[in-house]
Amino acid sequence: MEDFGFDSYGHTDIDLLIDYDMVDPTYENFLKESTVGPKKRLRPTSLNKCEKYILELIRLKGCGDYASRETCLGHSECMSEPVYRCQDYFGTELYCQACIINRHHENPLHRIEFWNSCFFKDTTLKYLGLQVQLGHSIGEQCFNHSWAYDDDFIILDTNGIHELALDFCSLSIQNQQQFCLLEHFHMLTFESKASAFEYWQTLVCLTDNTGIKPCKDHYNSLLRMIKQWHNLKLLKQFGRGHDPSGIDATKQGLCAIVCPACPHLGKNLPEDWKAALQDKWGWAYFIEETGEQSHKSMCASHSAMNLAEMKTTRGLAATGVRTMDCSHHNFKWPSGVGDLQRGEKYINMDYLFFSTVQHSDNIVVLNISYDIACQWSKNLWGWMLRYPSHVHFAHDGKVMTFLVPKFHLPAHITACQITFSHNFIKGMGRMDGKAPEWGWANINPVATSTQEMGPGARRDMLDNHFGNFNWKKVMNFGKVTQWNKAIKKWKTDASNKNPFKTTTITLMQAAMCLRLSQKEAEDLKRGFNNSLHTEISPRVLISLGIELEEQQFRLQQDYNTLSGHLTDLQLMKLQECLNALLHKIEQWCKVQLLYMPTVG
Repeated sequence: MEDFGFDSYGHTDIDLLIDYDMVDPTYENFLKESTVGPKKRLRPTSLNKCEKYILELIRLKGCGDYASRETCLGHSECMSEPVYRCQDYFGTELYCQACIINRHHENPLHRIEFWNSCFFKDTTLKYLGLQVQLGHSIGEQCFNHSWAYDDDFIILDTNGIHELALDFCSLSIQNQQQFCLLEHFHMLTFESKASAFEYWQTLVCLTDNTGIKPCKDHYNSLLRMIKQWHNLKLLKQFGRGHDPSGIDATKQGLCAIVCPACPHLGKNLPEDWKAALQDKWGWAYFIEETGEQSHKSMCASHSAMNLAEMKTTRGLAATGVRTMDCSHHNFKWPSGVGDLQRGEKYINMDYLFFSTVQHSDNIVVLNISYDIACQWSKNLWGWMLRYPSHVHFAHDGKVMTFLVPKFHLPAHITACQITFSHNFIKGMGRMDGKAPEWGWANINPVATSTQEMGPGARRDMLDNHFGNFNWKKVMNFGKVTQWNKAIKKWKTDASNKNPFKTTTITLMQAAMCLRLSQKEAEDLKRGFNNSLHTEISPRVLISLGIELEEQQFRLQQDYNTLSGHLTDLQLMKLQECLNALLHKIEQWCKVQLLYMPTVG
């Protein structure tokens, strides 16, 4: 159980079930700078309407209006069973396999679902048989086509990651571009500061949010595309494509957006600007420099007033958040997040604890870790009787142990370090009791959005984020299960594969040189010799270059370790080493020109 400096959630008023009272500073600034008036305030959705909306969502997860439909609506003569529908079309119509393919020749990146008589299961147009032909109009047959390499063509779009059965035309190959994804990320990163990895993870979750069918890792490819896209957009927006000299003629700073109010010759500055009257300068931003600028108030600088204005809790409904987490699996507990008001008061922590443990009926052993558990736990059960009866907790028959997190324990007295230590509790393992701290890195960025929201909108948003945090933990349990099975198998029989064995290989320079030498020997056996020098092959050139860098580094270290007043003998040895190194570098550079002529 922990607190952290952040604002958060939790509401009990049923009238705030759906709250649109959101204060967005960006939207307020937009209204101030534009003539667009604010929309009317939306009323909270009633519970009756919520019930209708929930039922409609559930109905649409099934076949909806087409539950009893036996024939396809693709065309009048189609009598096949309709079991496929598109997630990206407007509507929920069901079609047969042939019709769903026929309708997607122009939209090959739509997501398709298959009804297996129980629920909708994801499938792909590639699996159903859709072939995309490049170099020809849609529907035109190609008589000289070739498949994509290894039949493994991937396209990234704003709705997910798609496998595509792609055919190239050997006579007329056209470049197929999908710019909407890059444009979407470009705008998103401007407005939300989202990273490319976060965007990639979003595409992965849109494709499969269960983790059952993990997507291939195309993150590095996405990074390269984003970099190229940003560069191309920059050159295009500043007219570099119309320069007869080409892109290489772009001068430094030419693609920068300049201030339109500053003077620019040929834009907002007349040709005779130098003959302008001098007495006009200073009417805009320059002020008259007089002694009045240094005048200071002798009244408003009292320390008491300054400190009072610095109070960060003034006018805030919540000054922080405390949470209760499963210390073993790092999950947010039900009813385990609540607001703080001006510090970590016992009443806040008590109510949160009693609300959370209502969900622990099936747990017999409870180990409660809290920074000041040694003091907080003393009169806990006596104080419980003063709270409303619905948070009373029947702790009889449960084994409850109060502990102090390992990070905070050294600051306590010796008696507490013994009584409240995790190390002396059977079955505790190596937990440190600081589970709430582990999740702040995930939730803290949301503070920029929630700090000025209304209470209901703020709590709903954090609810969603905490729920997603827990959901990701659930999805990772599959990996933990496999890991536990491997450990159990190894403990049963030590001859099995040791799961703790390092799988990564640290490749040293000598090992790399050996691999390059072996590769060079194989090439020579096949009669292939790529050496341009009788004694120095490309591998030897690289190795010598690395050795020269090391010699430079060692020589610099030797010079730095010597005192400021060097003797003639020390200077002579340093100079001889430097001369020898320069000769080696000169000879190396001559051979380098054979393999890398552009460096000349």
